[in-house]
Amino acid sequence: MAAEPGAPVVVGVDGSMSSYAAVDWGVCEAQRRTAPLRLVHVVGRSDGSATTGSAPLGSAPGRAAVRARRVAATDEITDRAEAYAHACVSDVAVTAEVLVGEPAGRLADESARAAVVAVGDHGLHGLRSLLAGSVPIRLTAAVRCPLVVVRPHVAPLADDLDPHHGVGRVVVGVDGSALGEAALDFAFEEAELRGVGLTAVHAWRFPVAAGTGDMLFAVYERVDLADGDQRLLTEVLAPFRERYPGVPVRPVSVQAVSPAAALIHESGGAELLVVGSSGRGGLAALLLGSVSHAAIHHAFCPVAVIHR
Repeated sequence: MAAEPGAPVVVGVDGSMSSYAAVDWGVCEAQRRTAPLRLVHVVGRSDGSATTGSAPLGSAPGRAAVRARRVAATDEITDRAEAYAHACVSDVAVTAEVLVGEPAGRLADESARAAVVAVGDHGLHGLRSLLAGSVPIRLTAAVRCPLVVVRPHVAPLADDLDPHHGVGRVVVGVDGSALGEAALDFAFEEAELRGVGLTAVHAWRFPVAAGTGDMLFAVYERVDLADGDQRLLTEVLAPFRERYPGVPVRPVSVQAVSPAAALIHESGGAELLVVGSSGRGGLAALLLGSVSHAAIHHAFCPVAVIHR
């Protein structure tokens, strides 16, 4: 999944704390890729009909004043984000631009020319996100490059950290699908760029016994399922291990309630979690328990969503 030479790392900014966390992530990613960093703030179209001082509602002076204030506010967001990025790093070319339109749509347009798009998790939580769909959620179904959702200052609870997991690694979900292979490709690339190991997770669930007789074979079936999943992991990982020989790989086949639960658990202490997205966005995905949507809400590290 190598990006086109010179493709920028694009970060959506809106002045929120989470968007500054996304800028932090984008700066480091641009350094790793020797790529330019492009900061984008998207504002919606408005007729400017509001009261401004003593100007009548909807009057020409009122609309002009509102437009002037909106321009100043949006310029301040991009100027501050650009200054912050420059303060973080000196060897990355940084540009910033204000775009007009629907945020998810304009960022999706940007993704056609980007190596990766990063956004904060601002607006991800609560009823409004569930019903209307936040920008990160809508983007998972629209982007044409990897999308990274960054949550500020997220740390796992003590019970969620396994001392054997280690830190400084990339975690990826494995399911044997073509989309899963795209996620693996990006995960191996990221691990190589970062100089860290990769944890490849395949989760399986033991079938519920229909009756008492079924339990007679439970132990043997459990062993068969675990062995089959280990074989799947070995087969799926083999070509990527050949392509990225310098990346240490830790395969994990685990029985779990859901793939999302296993991946979220493994994300504790990781630098990045990589998951695939089937393209189902918004309310339906949340209600149906999409792995990618569960991950961006609950993972303990930035989440890269691969959509094809």
